[in-house]
This record gives sequence, structure tokens and C-alpha cells, in this order.
Amino acid sequence: MAQPSPTGSSPSRASNLLALPLKYSLDQTVMSTGFMDCIINVYGEPVQPYTKDLEQWDDLCAEARHVNTPGPGQLRLLLKYYAQLTHGATKFPPDVNGSPGFAWTPCFVELLPDFTRRAIPAAAVATAIPHYPSLVFERANVLFNIAAYYSHLALQEDRLRSPGLRHACNYFQQAAGALTHLKDQVVPALNQALGSSSVAIATAAPPTSSAIHSSTDSPSPSSCRPPTSADTPLPSTTAAAAASSPLSSSSFLSLSASLPTPTCAPADFQPRYLDVFILTMLAQAQECFWQKAVTDRMKNSLVAKLAVQTAAFYAQAGEAIRHSSIHSQFPARWSTHLAIKQAHFEAAAQFRQSCVDLDADQFGQEISRLQWAQQRVRTALAAAANVSFPSSFSSASSTLSSSSSFTWLNDGGASPSSPTRSSRKSSNGGGGGNLPGLPTDHPRLNIALTAGGIQRASEIDTIQHALADLRSLDGIIATNLQRARKDNDVIYMTLIPEFDQLPAVTGVAMVQPTPPPEVSDPIALLHAQSPLGPALLSGLLPFVIHQAVSVYFDRKHQYVEERITEPLQFLTAQGRSSLEALGIDDALAPFRPPHILPISIEKIAHEMQSQGGITFADQLFQQANQLAEACTDLIQTVFSAVTENRVPGGFNDPSAPSITAAWQAALTRHEQTVADRRTVDQATMKRLASWKPFFKVLGGPKEHILAAIPSTPIFLEEDELAVIEDVEQTRVEFKRSMDNRVQIVETARQFCAQDDIGPNLTKAVPYRSSTATATVTTTVTETPTDTSQFEGLFAEQLKRYEPYLAQIQTVTTAQQDTLTELSHLLGCLADIRSRHPAFSQREKAFANLKLARRKYFEMIDLGQQSIQYYTQVQEELLDLQDRIRDLRLVAQADSMHWIAAPR
Repeated sequence: MAQPSPTGSSPSRASNLLALPLKYSLDQTVMSTGFMDCIINVYGEPVQPYTKDLEQWDDLCAEARHVNTPGPGQLRLLLKYYAQLTHGATKFPPDVNGSPGFAWTPCFVELLPDFTRRAIPAAAVATAIPHYPSLVFERANVLFNIAAYYSHLALQEDRLRSPGLRHACNYFQQAAGALTHLKDQVVPALNQALGSSSVAIATAAPPTSSAIHSSTDSPSPSSCRPPTSADTPLPSTTAAAAASSPLSSSSFLSLSASLPTPTCAPADFQPRYLDVFILTMLAQAQECFWQKAVTDRMKNSLVAKLAVQTAAFYAQAGEAIRHSSIHSQFPARWSTHLAIKQAHFEAAAQFRQSCVDLDADQFGQEISRLQWAQQRVRTALAAAANVSFPSSFSSASSTLSSSSSFTWLNDGGASPSSPTRSSRKSSNGGGGGNLPGLPTDHPRLNIALTAGGIQRASEIDTIQHALADLRSLDGIIATNLQRARKDNDVIYMTLIPEFDQLPAVTGVAMVQPTPPPEVSDPIALLHAQSPLGPALLSGLLPFVIHQAVSVYFDRKHQYVEERITEPLQFLTAQGRSSLEALGIDDALAPFRPPHILPISIEKIAHEMQSQGGITFADQLFQQANQLAEACTDLIQTVFSAVTENRVPGGFNDPSAPSITAAWQAALTRHEQTVADRRTVDQATMKRLASWKPFFKVLGGPKEHILAAIPSTPIFLEEDELAVIEDVEQTRVEFKRSMDNRVQIVETARQFCAQDDIGPNLTKAVPYRSSTATATVTTTVTETPTDTSQFEGLFAEQLKRYEPYLAQIQTVTTAQQDTLTELSHLLGCLADIRSRHPAFSQREKAFANLKLARRKYFEMIDLGQQSIQYYTQVQEELLDLQDRIRDLRLVAQADSMHWIAAPR
């Protein structure tokens, strides 16, 4: 962990470098409540053994959330809290604290919606500061503040001396490293915890703020954004009332918590957003290295290369901040500062390289570089001249440099020596105090707004110092350019080349993001002898083990069903189907003793007798014939009335000629179809009569069926009898083996129910409870955070089911061999039948009985179709008869009216 400078020098009051803004926690969540619920309901353990750890957690949380004074002691407290949060993420799910979650201010509170107005609707502020129900969100904000504290410690170093520059450079690199870890590790975990599949992160401001345009490499923010006031209306009070009257702290938090839960990280955790801070910290670290090179009077060529890389870092930061997706999320002064710094070091690099050219007697190149540097500096000065800053901020920024200037923030009140809130409000339209619409009893929000004003004042002072440096460089360049031109005009008379033709200066990067070990691997440092202290709640198993047990529970059941149960069921169904397709019963039927009826014939007889046999067939066609005769008579009755062109009853129908043709066509069609159907019925009845002897046999008792089958005694050789016996025995054993497969499935399911991966998971996780004695200390190592890390263990555990897979393979092979053997034996039976003609007579009898069964049901089906058809035709004819009767009544009424009419 970073330690304070050993030089003991006071920090420089004037700074031309920026510090990261601080974020402030606004919620009062008691984290131990959610932890206790999880311990009881998820772990199923009593909470009493963890009471002391839970109290320490709440105390640490309260202290860390109210740290506002950048300093080594306060940084150590944040690192300790961050380490415990990282460790806690291995014990509890991200949403362990439930709703409403955690609320933190954005990096720049001045960019809250409508911040520049006198009236700030509380709903707008609550919308811009939503609650995130994820422990990862708390961890992300704490990590951001750790990076901010490193940057503040860098500014507190005396950068006029080499040790101070060295420490400041390290602090800036550690700040960049913490932010890189935040971007690469924590923010993706936050998006996953919030249920967002998109990497893009939307703005935290509502649509009323400046629009954020989507980029080509990220989805539209509309697909992933925190909730806005448009999503949730204001409670009971109107928006006007909310803007004119302050809310209480509880009402403000209730309003913020009632908004829909965000589905992705806020805008200030967007990768591009964090890139601006990372590149700025690297640029300032490189600047410290450059300044040390200047202080140590190193070669101009090396200083020039360091300056080129410093300018490159500032240029990359400026390019990132100008990106359309985040441009509106940064105050304009940051863009101004980065542009000034970029211009300064681009010009400084050419100035230093011009000194190298002067030493090498390259006088034309020297003048060309100085001219370009002068033009670059003056262009930047002209652009900065168009930016105006309130003069009142200069005095306010002086309070930021000393550590005592932040003590009043811890108390939630105003320092007597600090600028009054009213003066800041009058100078910039807001920044703290009891602004209309804000909760007057929420000290943390007031602290954040007031601190934001001080941060702005400091940043504007930083810009002023950077401009002063740029003007100083302009003077140095102008002096050297004047001297160089004079010497060249009088003495050297060298041609001055174009700047584009000069050799380029290659930058040398001496810095990189360097996360401190307390950030990159905090769990490893949690032990009793560490400044971070022992891990709290170390007695609990990591939560990922509970998740892994659940994953493996589903995995093993799926494995048993898909790899054991379903293949066996399919194999059995395939075996039964193949066995039936072989027709073993039919193949063995001729070899049965004469007094034994084959199973297939017995089944056919039972089926026909259940249907009613020949009696049912006769009755069916008799009914069909009666319906056909009734239809024929009805057709003639209706037809005669229509063809006579009169309505039954003796009255001529005036409308009859118009409908007679349609009725006649329908009656003709019915007459023809009924005749055709009767022809089919008559043919079917003839076939029925021809098959009646067979139907009577199958409809009779078992003895009659046996008597109808040829029963000539047949004498078989021993080898032929052995073949028949082999077929019978093989079939029986095959059926028994298929029935026994159920036992394999049941055994596998019982084994699955007893399969517990918990002990193996506990052994596989490198984490152990941290304990410390006088001589021994057990260190906590990194714990898996995702169940995918246990895939190897899952695969190893599932190998215990391989014996069942081996059984399935054995059963599969045995089934194929058995079916092959049965096919061979059936071929042998066919050879035996061919050697004994008597078997042919029995086979022919069996075939005739099976054919009779098929013919019987074909005729029954035809008879039922005829009855259905005749019934339908009869209904249509009766309907037509009713219509004719109705028309007759109408005709009678018209006739009576015609007779009674006056003449």
C-alpha cells in the first residue's frame, strides 16, 4: 500500500495537474441485515457465531462511506473496506441486500439534470442518482474513490523535488491501475449482476439532459439505461410542488428507490468514460517523469521523447473525452485543460528537439521547430482565451490544498474559513446548500454538492496554472526563436525546411497502469497480521459453492436422463419393434401341437368376437339396406311434388318455376348417389356371403377353430426340435432382458440422488478460514467467483456414472447379437417347413384366417360408411320437404288474400 512521502515536505499549493473527483454515498443501508437473512435462509446456519463480524462490517461500512479527506490513513480505510467487499462477494450473492440497494453520486454532481437552474426538482435529482441493488456497485464506487485518493495524494506531494516527483508519479500510476481494474474486472461483473448482456453503458442523466449519441462500436444507450422520471411519475405531489418545496431525507430516498431498477452500470462507469481518467492519470504520471528529467538536467533528446509521449497521452485523453457517447458527461473545463496540456508538451518537445538541432549545427531545423512550437502554443492560447471562468473560484480553490479544508465535510456543516454556500451559489448557479427541491435534512447530498463546488474551483485554478505554464513556454520559445533567427540571418544563412520534412521525434512511455496489490488481489492480504486485518465472515463457505452444488444437481439429473434413461428406453422400444417385425409367433405357429391354438389366431378370433362376428355384420348391412329404401321412397315423394310444378295442398306456387330446376337437380343427384351406394352395398354383401364360413369359424369356440386347421401328425428330427426350442428360449430371454433394463435406470437414479459433490467442492476451493495464532497465520487466497471454474470438477464427478454407460453399451451389443441370432434361427425354421409339406397346409390355413380377419373389418367399415351416408341424405331430404311445406303455407295465404281483394 502507498505510504506518505518520506521527505515530510508540505505539498505544493499551486498545481497544474488534475485530481479525480470523489463520489459520495447517499444511502444508509445496513448491510448486516441482508447478510443475516442469507446466512439463515441460504446457508441454513445460526447467525450468532457471526454477530461480532457483522458488527465490525457495519462499523467499517459507516466509516468508509463518510471518508472525505484525501490522505494515507483515509486511503487505508477505503482499501480495507474494498478488500472486505471483494471477500464478501465470494460469500453472498450480489443482490444480498435486496431493494432499494446502494446510491452514489456521479463523478460530476454539477451535471445533474437542471443543476444550473434555481429550482431543482427532487424527482430529477433522484432519477439521476438511482439505487443499484448490487453489492458489486458498492465495490465499484469504493474502488473509484481509491483511485481518486491516489490522485489527491499525488497532488499533495512536493513536485519541486525529486522524491516528491517520484512519489507523485507512482500515485498517478496506481490511480490508473485501480481504474483499469475497475473497467476490466469490476464493471463487467456489475453488468452481469444487474442482468445486462450489453457491454455498452447508458448515461445516468434523463432524456432532458444533453443527448448521448450512439457510437459505431456500442449499442444505443436506449437499450440499456438507468430509469428516468418518465418511467415513474412523481408521488401525489406535482412536479411544480416538488420544485418549490424541499423534501425530507426519507421522502427523497423513498422517491429514488421507487424508480425501476437499473439494468446496467451508470454512465461514469462506461469504458470510454473511465478511459478518459486512465489516460489523464498516465499523462500526469508521464509528466512527473518528464519534470524529473528536466530537474535532473538530462539530455534534451531524452526530454523531448518524454514530452512527445506526455503529449500523446493527453491527446488520447482529449480524443476519448470528445467521443459523442460521453462528451456531455464531462464539464467543458476538462476538455480545455487536456487541450492546453497537449499543446504545451507538443511545443515543449519541439523546443527540446530544437536544442538538439542547435548542438548538431542544424540551424534551419532549429528555427523550423521553434516556429512550429510558437504557432502551436499561440493557437492554444487563443483558443483558451475564448473560455471564461468565474473569478470567485480562484479564492475558493485555496481551501482544497490543506488537509484541514475537508474537515467540515465530515460534520456535514460549513467551515467558517471556507467560502459561504451562498457565494458559490450566486457565482455559478448552484453547488450546495439548501437548494430548492433538495432534501434539506440529507447531509450527504449537501456535502456532495458543496464538495463539487470546491472541486470545480480547484480544477479551474489548475487550468489557470496550466495557462501560466503555457505562457511561460511561449516566452521562452519566442526568446530562442528571436536569437536563432538573428544568428541565422547574420552568420549561418541556412535554409529553413518545412516542419513536415523534419525527422519526427519518437515518444518513450515510462509509465503504465499499476494497480496496487490491495486492488488486484485484496483477498490474499486479508489476515490478522495485515494492515487490512483478517477476513470477516471467513467461517462461511463461499457462495459460489452453493451455486456450484445447484448447477451440478441439474447437471447430474440431466446426465442420467439424457445419457442413461433415454438411450435405454429407445433401445428397448427398438428391440420390441424388431422382435415384432420378425414375426416369431407366425413362424412357430405351424410347429404348435394340433391341440394348441397359435397366439396370433387366438387374438384374431377374440377381436372378431368382440366386434360381434357375423351377426353384427348381417345386422349392419340390413340396417343400411333399410335406410337406402327409406331414402329412395322419400326422393320419389319430393320429386313428384316438384315435377308437377305445384305446392302440396293444391295451390299453384307463383315462385315454383324459379326454384324447381335447383330442387330437381339436387333430387337427381341424391337419387344417383343412393343408387351407386346401394350397388356397393350389394357387392359387399356378396363378398360377405363368400367369407361367411371363415367368419363363422373365427366366431365360434376354440374347438371349432382347431378343427378347421389341418392337423396331420408331423415327426421332426432332434436337431429340428432343437431349433424350435432355441427360438422359444432366445425370445423369452430377450424379453426378460428388456424388462430388466428398468433396474438399470432405477439404480442410476438412486445413485444420482445420493451423489453429493459438496465435499469435493469444498476441497477444490483454495479458500480457507483465516486464523491466526502466535506462530501460525493462514492466508486467504483468491476464491472462484463463477461456477464455470468448476467445470473440470463437474466432469470428474460425472465420470462416476461411466459404469452405467458401459452397461448400456453391453446391452446394445447384446441386443444386436440376439436379433441377429433370431433372424438366423427363423431362417432355419423356414428350411424345416420347406422339408415337410404338411406344414404348408397349416401355414395356408393360418394365412386364410388372418386374411378373413382383414376382410371382415374392411366390410364392417364399408357398412358403417353406408349407414352414415344414408342418414345424411335422409336429413337433407327431410329438410327439403320442410321447405316445400313452408312454401305451401305461403301460397295458401297469398290465395286467401287474392280472393278477398275488392273488385
